[in-house]
Amino acid sequence: MQTIIRKLGNSAGIIVPAAMMKELGLRLDQSVDLNAVDGYLVVKPLIKPTYKLSDLLAQMKGVLPRVEGWDESPTVGKEVV
Repeated sequence: MQTIIRKLGNSAGIIVPAAMMKELGLRLDQSVDLNAVDGYLVVKPLIKPTYKLSDLLAQMKGVLPRVEGWDESPTVGKEVV
């Protein structure tokens, strides 16, 4: 698939066709990592890691910390109740 490098302000940009965006699972405003490898431009999507509370707690050593009165504290924002 061919495209054109275009001027965007003081930089340059490449238009990524919608079909390729879909094929690669890319989305608008997604961060990517650019590298030059053997004379080629390599674009890799940066994927934000996701965490599970159970996995994070499993990494803790010793006794899990407890805060007295935490369970009875009123909500102050958009906490899930």
